[in-house]
Amino acid sequence: MKNIVIEAGSLLCYAIETLNYERVLHPFFTSTFKNGEQKFEQFKDLSYESSIPKAIEAFHSNCSDADGGIVIYPAEIEENNKRLPVIIVMIKEYSQNRHLTIAQHYTLKDGHYSPALYELLDFSLFLADELRDLEQAFLAGTETYARLHKITEA
Repeated sequence: MKNIVIEAGSLLCYAIETLNYERVLHPFFTSTFKNGEQKFEQFKDLSYESSIPKAIEAFHSNCSDADGGIVIYPAEIEENNKRLPVIIVMIKEYSQNRHLTIAQHYTLKDGHYSPALYELLDFSLFLADELRDLEQAFLAGTETYARLHKITEA
């Protein structure tokens, strides 16, 4: 599970970077395999009402018989009667049927999207003891991506 979570952190950075360069984030799904291979699918439709369900369906169906899956898509969360933009990151280790769902808040400042606080929305109960380690793995993935792509905080 740790390797999938590291990859999810890296893909989250990719999503924010995509949002900054393209100003739109299309939902995408990544399958991960034990041999290190990955399969990436992006879902571009006329609306999110169509593309997001397709990405989530790909995540749940695991048609590639992958070891892990990560789906990332834009969404909004309501807090204090306000709708706030987030990026949803759903992570699943298929063989153990373990999952995490994270909402990454972000802000727009000076024309640049930056990650803010993230929150854990859902997780497999038997992951409760591993959550601190998985959080560190997630952060390690974001840091690795940022370092490899020379991204700095705005």
